[in-house]
Amino acid sequence: KNIEETAHAVEDLLAIVRDGKLILNKDLIDLIFHGMELLKNLLDTMLANDYQKTAMEASFKIINIYPYIRLFKKIKEQYSYKKIGEILAEEGKIQPEVLQKVLQKQRETDKKVGEILIEEKIAKPEDVVEALKKQNSLANRIKKSGIVKVSNEKLNTLIDIVGELVINQSMVKQELLNLQVSETTERSITQLESITTTIKNLVLSMGMVPIAEIFNKLRVVARNTAEELGKSVYLELRGEETELDRNVIETIYEPLMHLIRNSIDHGIEHAEDRDRLGKNRLGRILLSAEHKGSGIEIVVQDDGKGIDTELVLKKAVEKGLVKRDEAGKLSQKDVYNLLFLPGFSTAKQVTSVSGRGVGLDVVKKNLDSIHGRVEVSSEVGKGTRFTIKLPLTLAIIEGFVTRVGDNKYVFPFSSIEEIKVIQQDELFRNDEESEAMIFHRGLHIPVLYAHRVFRETWQEPENRTMLSLLFSLDQSHYCVVVDELNGKQEIVVKSMSQTILQDCSFFSGGTIFGDGSIGFVVDMQGFLEALK
Repeated sequence: KNIEETAHAVEDLLAIVRDGKLILNKDLIDLIFHGMELLKNLLDTMLANDYQKTAMEASFKIINIYPYIRLFKKIKEQYSYKKIGEILAEEGKIQPEVLQKVLQKQRETDKKVGEILIEEKIAKPEDVVEALKKQNSLANRIKKSGIVKVSNEKLNTLIDIVGELVINQSMVKQELLNLQVSETTERSITQLESITTTIKNLVLSMGMVPIAEIFNKLRVVARNTAEELGKSVYLELRGEETELDRNVIETIYEPLMHLIRNSIDHGIEHAEDRDRLGKNRLGRILLSAEHKGSGIEIVVQDDGKGIDTELVLKKAVEKGLVKRDEAGKLSQKDVYNLLFLPGFSTAKQVTSVSGRGVGLDVVKKNLDSIHGRVEVSSEVGKGTRFTIKLPLTLAIIEGFVTRVGDNKYVFPFSSIEEIKVIQQDELFRNDEESEAMIFHRGLHIPVLYAHRVFRETWQEPENRTMLSLLFSLDQSHYCVVVDELNGKQEIVVKSMSQTILQDCSFFSGGTIFGDGSIGFVVDMQGFLEALK
């Protein structure tokens, strides 16, 4: 029944195209390929389950064909089609009785209605061309209209210029507010700010593309890898309509490709092994994307064998990545982080898919370049989940401006949970060597001094109170002490030379403030690593 319904959905669409009622475009071709992919998955499942009825039914339930069938049904119901003759008759360009004679003549010859109308001078050629255009626009209801292609280079330049505009507008506002300006001038400043924000949001949205662009390519990657390794895998996609910055999209494809290949090779077991373990013979990988706060969260989750931490540690010791006596002290999170080291692999032999230790290190490297991060959670025998957290855009972010020493530093606003004033007597240490901590909302939170990372001079507060930001990162909480809090602000991130950043991996870029001063944008992951 599942195969029948999927096949009929594709057939219905092909029939409408064959009858000339719908113009075939890229979107429709993608849909047809998606249908073929579903059919291949369904057929592969039958083979993987040795045609056992109960097992096949269980696997068929995993492959969700219904969103696809509903989409085809919607296309069938909503497409609109009128013949050339009908359009011309409605517009009064030809008489209905003349149209009937032309249709009769068309049945006797192989000629199209438009050709007969022009040959017999019943209708003007320009009227027939106009009617053809209208027919195409009616038939092609699902095709996107009014799209202008712009080169990526021009778009990036526009985003940079809008960034400059935001900075400049902020400077002008600062200058004018320092003077005693009239109410009219203040109103004009507010209006300018509103227009600038609208332009900024519009330009940033122009650079956004749906993640479906790479998700569809990953279907093929999953299928080819599974075939190569002789495994049966179904890749389920969710949130394909989620939009991301074009530059982020270009960078994220490779990490996702490596994670999916890794899940199929190291995670998903062979059909016979899954059968023995009481699992469905068809392996399932979920690839989803959704908005979380001011960023995007992409998840790659499989229902395979999970990560064997003992095997990972053993391999790490063998390769000299970890000292034998330190291996037992590593936390589960530290063990998972070993997977992302260059040259690390748990594969017993080199194959076309794995064994060279190239893969997860590429994931880490590419994500670092776009200020993203990856988290791993796994349960032996149940599966593994990789969660990628990305910024929505790389150009303009919401930041919280602080002062540490003589300079301004911007922390990502999305990571800040609250602001806290710490009294000196709230601090405690477990022993003399350990870091200072506070007990807040039922949690013991380490206190980190920003001046140590930024190499600024520390001035002991006179009234024994300290200003701090409470962060939540990778399910852990941190309290960062700063000298002054300036507040939330939209920050235009400017890239900084790699030579400047060589010893400062805790910065993701710089920025210019309204008063002309400069500041540094802090990368929280790098900030925490610098403290270790």
